Amino acid sequence: MAHRQPRSVEQALEIHRQALAIRETVFERPHPDLAETLNNMGTTLTKLGRRDEARVVLEQALADRRAIFGDEANDLVATTLFNLARVQPDGEDETAREFFRQSLGQLESSLGSEHPLVAFPLVELGILEMKAGRNEAALPRLERASA
Repeated sequence: MAHRQPRSVEQALEIHRQALAIRETVFERPHPDLAETLNNMGTTLTKLGRRDEARVVLEQALADRRAIFGDEANDLVATTLFNLARVQPDGEDETAREFFRQSLGQLESSLGSEHPLVAFPLVELGILEMKAGRNEAALPRLERASA
């Protein structure tokens, strides 16, 4: 059954590409449906280990979502920021950290600091702190995420 997983993820990617092609004929950029499709395509590319391609697609999704929502805090923008942070190249921890911080800020502003989704960027920020040898900075983030 494990060998079927990549094929189904590849199939999902093809479906996202088809959906994007159709939506691009119907909607002008930026549009929420296009941004959602790009975000989903980016996460699928990430699952396939194609981080460079995922980053390009997620950057497009983020640009569209920011154009749609402006400076208004939004959980959709936060989701794309989170996804973009996770595909940063090795050695780009500061870039990833900044995307996770922005995601956290967007989530706290749009959903509240106690919302369960806030835990995801907190954990990732804690992991980055530990990776950098700053365990004392990681602990409060990880404790808050587990609360």
